[in-house]
Amino acid sequence: MTSKEIEQYQLITKIDNLGVTGNSGNNSVVFSGAESDYTITKTDANRYVIVDNQAGRDGKVTVKDIEILKFSNSEQEL
Repeated sequence: MTSKEIEQYQLITKIDNLGVTGNSGNNSVVFSGAESDYTITKTDANRYVIVDNQAGRDGKVTVKDIEILKFSNSEQEL
């Protein structure tokens, strides 16, 4: 993996109310659980709130300009 590819990934672990904004590349955010464990809500153009329904894990994350959400069992294009 090149340094440019590494810059395109964000890892979310146990942080509440975090905001992640993507850059001009193809950006992903990685979550620790299965997609079915999360509630994904579109709140604005290119902005989503992802809530982990499992207590004590990833919490609530707001993402903007992110193209892909990666879960332990799947990927979701936004």
